[in-house]
Order: sequence, then C-alpha cells, then structure tokens
Amino acid sequence: MSEPIAYQMLWRCSKCQTRDLRALTQRFCPHCGAAQDPEQRYFPPEGQEVEVQGHRYVGADWPCGYCEAANSAAASFCTHCGAPREGHGEVRRVSDTASPPPAPEAKQPAAAATAQAAPSPPPTRRTWGRWLLAGMAALLLGWLALYLFEREVSATVVGQSWSRSVVVEQYQAQSASDWCEDLPADAYHVSRYQAQRGSREVEDGQSCHTVREDRGDGSFVKREECQTRWRSEPVYAARCDYRIKRWQPLRSETWRGTLPQQEPQWPAPSLSQRWEPGSVAQLGQQRLTTGRERYELQLQGPDGQAWRCELPQPEWAALATGSSLRLRLRGTGGVSCGL
Repeated sequence: MSEPIAYQMLWRCSKCQTRDLRALTQRFCPHCGAAQDPEQRYFPPEGQEVEVQGHRYVGADWPCGYCEAANSAAASFCTHCGAPREGHGEVRRVSDTASPPPAPEAKQPAAAATAQAAPSPPPTRRTWGRWLLAGMAALLLGWLALYLFEREVSATVVGQSWSRSVVVEQYQAQSASDWCEDLPADAYHVSRYQAQRGSREVEDGQSCHTVREDRGDGSFVKREECQTRWRSEPVYAARCDYRIKRWQPLRSETWRGTLPQQEPQWPAPSLSQRWEPGSVAQLGQQRLTTGRERYELQLQGPDGQAWRCELPQPEWAALATGSSLRLRLRGTGGVSCGL
C-alpha cells in the first residue's frame, strides 16, 4: 500500500513570533534559531497546503523533557540539546477545527493593567433578580399556607336544588373509515383504497467531506469521511371506508327543581320508536340512557357568608332546609364540603 500524500503543518516561533514556518522541514526558526515548539503547530488555510514529496512517516514526534523541542520518532536523543528520550510520549496533535495560535498581546501600562484587574461591582440587574425570586417564593408560600389552612365554621342549610338529565339515543347508520385490517365485523358497503399510513427512512447515497489529520510529525494527510444520507419514504396500506349501524346520542333532556317544592325525578321524554331491551335493534329505534345528576346545598354562615356545596344524593337527602352543620373553611375563603 502506497504512502498517502503528506502536507506541511505550519508553526509559530515562540521566541521571535515569526509565523507560517514549515513544521516538517524547518525544525528551527530561520530568524532566531529557536527550536520548534510542537504546541505552536497549526493547519494552513484551505487551498494553501504545501505537498511534501517522498516523505516517509515513522511516527509522531516526541517532546524533549529538557528543552521541549520536537524530535522525530526515529531519534533516540534530542537534536537540539542532546538529551535522551527516556520514555517521553508523543506530542499533542492538532485538530483541524482548532484556531492558529494567537499573536502575543501588546503590553499595557502598569496603571492600565491594575485598573483592568480591579474587580468590578456586581451587576445591579442580578441583585434585583434575586430579590424578585425571593418575593415570588414568599408569595407562593403565603398562598399555599392560606389554601392549606382550615378552620371549622357553623353553617345553615337555606336551600336544596337538584338536576337530572337523560340522553335519547337512536340506532343509526353512519359512515366511518379505518385501516382495513381493523375493519369491524358488521361493516358493510366497504370500499378499499391505498393511503399513506406512515413513513420509513431509507438510504439515499452518502455525504462526503475532506478531513485533514495531523500525524504529529509536522505533516498532515487528507482523507475522505463519508456519512450515509437518509430520506423519508411514504408507507402505504389498505384503507377502508364503510357504513356501520350504531347507537348515537340524539338529544338530551334535563329537569331541575328545589326542595320541598319538587322531589327529584328523572325526565321521561317521548320516544318515536322505542327499542325493547333484549330485541334486535332496528334503524330509527330510540332508547333512554341515564345522564348526569347533581344535588346541591345552599349554605349561609353566621356572618352572612354564602356557599354552595355539591353532595352525593344520600347525604343531600338526609339534610333539610334549616339544618345546621359544621364546615371546614379554607384560608382562601372556600369551603370543604365533605361532611
């Protein structure tokens, strides 16, 4: 297998700040003679890479433990100071996304540096934010205390009201639609067609881009990195439109009253074609189903406060107008109606 094409990494001299030196062929700065610092390596701009002819890769460089110069993996002694390798590991490799080492910052006057180092006062907005959060927490705790706090009060029943409702249902033919595999057994006039039921992800080629990889010896190579591209594809299934016979709400009727004038009763609406339980339902027949029932007490406190309580029918019927009872009054003003 042939060697991949190698390109020069660049480096910046830490001593004289000379930039764009070639990391593979310029191991020392041509301006001041300083040894190459592997921490100062970086990739050249796209399109400005310099190819290295005949370069043989022997491994990543190792940093000298005495002078920190970068040395070839094939060298047993530092080419700058002569120190032995003594088990030093590889230099740090540079990521293609890393920025080039920044230029050194200009020195500031001592007074300006001192002023810049002085801590700034905490922002006022943050302080106000803390006070606002503390206030909201206090309000929430206060509201919870009012809601959970209860005390007993005496109340008198000043009225009793009730309401009862029924629903008239009719046996009707209706149109419906469903996936054919879920078709009801009593469906009729069925028509089938294809419809989109969902989607699935399928491969749609690859997206590739060039990746530059630092080899750690002052050179880098290029390689293609590809990822599978996906697209959404519809999934079709058999859909069925059909007719089916079902009981459907037709209308409701409600009766209301108060004790002792009207005792609770269920409405008795007229049915045009009554269905008899146990018989086979025919189109157009009607039946009654029990709706909602509601029983409410009107209560008055010793100071004229008025409350309403909804109770189950047995507890509601056991009381009478003028009866006294004890209620639990919340701090928010509402009452707990459980007797």
